[in-house]
Amino acid sequence: MITLSLKALSLGLSAAFSPGPFQAFLFAEALRSGFRRTVLLIFSPLLSDGPIIVLSFLALSRLPQAFLGGLQVFGGLFLLYLAYENSKMLRSGLAFQSEARAYPGIWKAALINFLNPNPWLYWVTIGVPLLIAAWRQNPAQAVLFLFCFYASMMLALAFLLFLFSGSGRFNLRLQRLLLGVAVFCLLSLALYQISRGIRLLF
Repeated sequence: MITLSLKALSLGLSAAFSPGPFQAFLFAEALRSGFRRTVLLIFSPLLSDGPIIVLSFLALSRLPQAFLGGLQVFGGLFLLYLAYENSKMLRSGLAFQSEARAYPGIWKAALINFLNPNPWLYWVTIGVPLLIAAWRQNPAQAVLFLFCFYASMMLALAFLLFLFSGSGRFNLRLQRLLLGVAVFCLLSLALYQISRGIRLLF
């Protein structure tokens, strides 16, 4: 059980520190809205991963490659929209932390994570096989695996958001520079996902 917990903890940390669309979105929101208004978004994978985990069980034997390709294309288009939305803030020249704006929304973050192929690939290739093995030994071990995975991932994400949102204490030029980096990451990831998804489809 200790070995399984360590695996879950290490996988959760790697999921948090691995660059991806979800992380890019969180960091952009941390710059725009601050740590306290963004930290709750770390719980959004709890909303999106449930269907992913269930479907991944079926995917082990039934999921065609074209499905992930289509998911990547749709996810890439959504990332293009997010890049455009953040670029409008960049062009406005306003101080992002002080701007009065709506709460970014946990469901929006959950949708980004759901459309991101990384969680699908993780659960199909790594998470679900480990979860099945743990369940066959003892259902409590499967529950412990999920708890350790999400606890380590969310704590790591909260730490990263705290560091990233701290940039708002510096001048506007640095703040806009970092948001520009976030926009570039969103745009790059969108183009990468669309091109990779098209290759998988055709």
